Amino acid sequence: MRIPYFIRFKDFTTIENTDCVFLDDVNSNVIKRVNVLDFAEELAPIIEPYLTKDRGSFYDTTTQTVTSGGIAAMKFNSVDTDATSGVSVEEDLSNRKNKITVSKTGVYNIMFSAQIFRESGGASKQVIIWLRKNGVDVPASATHVAVQANARYLVGAWNFFIQLDAGEYCQIMWTQDNDITLQYEAPNTTIPYPAVPSIILTVNEV
Repeated sequence: MRIPYFIRFKDFTTIENTDCVFLDDVNSNVIKRVNVLDFAEELAPIIEPYLTKDRGSFYDTTTQTVTSGGIAAMKFNSVDTDATSGVSVEEDLSNRKNKITVSKTGVYNIMFSAQIFRESGGASKQVIIWLRKNGVDVPASATHVAVQANARYLVGAWNFFIQLDAGEYCQIMWTQDNDITLQYEAPNTTIPYPAVPSIILTVNEV
């Protein structure tokens, strides 16, 4: 649709309530003719996706395990709904909630902290953690964490920046080589302090 110059442009110092403006809605590829009194209301849903950033806050209330030498994706069974918008954790083909999924194309900061636990053993062992995108390992994303004998508690925590298109997902993968778990603990009523999730995850569009 072509709109003549004299219709599209007007001196705003003389604008009146009966005047109209034209909005090129990039979400629907439709040019809308809008009365100036309704301009703000019509404009809001068009520009809103560009003004807000998607985000997510998740955690898990189970102790997570993987066989020695096996590979698993970290799971998240709980969400802070007040702090989450546009990001979700979806189930994989085995009904495990581990697919960190975004609804908008952008670059995302994936941040996590894992409560690593080892109660026995002799020599130092290891946990390896890396990122996977759409089922494919992300190059140069793995990190080794050394876990000493009887170390009990150790925290693995860092972040990844990754570009994701709308509907794409990533997973935080891990493996271990000696009965090492990602440990959940219920709230302590003696000291007291809150529960310790096995994994805490936050996601921010940047």
